[in-house]
Amino acid sequence: MLKSRLLTGSLLIIAAIAIIFFLPLSAFITITTIVMLFAAWEWSVLIEYKRPIYRILYVLFIAIILWSTWYAAIKPILIVSLIWWIIATYFILTYPKSAILFAQGIYVRALMGVFVLAPCWLSLITIKSAENGTAILIFIFCIVWGADIGAYFGGKWWGKHKLMPKVSPNKTWQGLYGGILLAIIVAVIGCIVFNIPPVYWLIIIMLAIVVTFFSVIGDLLESMLKRHINIKDIGGYLPGHGGLLDRIDSLTAALPMFLLGCLLFGLFS
Repeated sequence: MLKSRLLTGSLLIIAAIAIIFFLPLSAFITITTIVMLFAAWEWSVLIEYKRPIYRILYVLFIAIILWSTWYAAIKPILIVSLIWWIIATYFILTYPKSAILFAQGIYVRALMGVFVLAPCWLSLITIKSAENGTAILIFIFCIVWGADIGAYFGGKWWGKHKLMPKVSPNKTWQGLYGGILLAIIVAVIGCIVFNIPPVYWLIIIMLAIVVTFFSVIGDLLESMLKRHINIKDIGGYLPGHGGLLDRIDSLTAALPMFLLGCLLFGLFS
């Protein structure tokens, strides 16, 4: 399991870096749009759409939403995203009692998919389009990957106390601490590599901690919904990782929150 997880994870990281580094903006937008629409296809499983036509219609619905956000101001969308992830945190902390709020109608979970996927996609495009956007994307991806790796091995080696056993039985507080620690280390290394002035280091370290927290929330949200409909993985074509959504769930929360933090602190224009 560990070997397949490491191999698949390494290949995905190489693919992501190649896409970020070498593709022109137009091709990058095309690829990331395809990824988000495929993630929408997987999200339709969480909505419990059974018939393929309904799943296709949901993907088309998300495509329209993505196209609409392209013409919207980024900061209001990110603020809405922040509000959504605070609500999602409440859902997670109070599960299974919170299930009554999203279990009765499929439309609630369909709307949840909009809040999860659209801000993430727009954040990707916005960052990539900016000056030094490639470096910024690599920076935030490395922080999230570092948090994920730190959480995995921290939990595997030292995990004793469950973080949210009713949502994700395998996650531990020690894993969370390991994720935060490695994210901070990656952030400091990034500050050195990218020659960021020391006056911004504390802000970036704080952002790394916040991003790690929200990356965990993104992961836990999907885990909660999978537990609600009693499935382990949405897909099985990524050995050790499940489906595509299982691989990008952390990024769906982390990217919008990172961009919002950068905008609020004047690190991004």
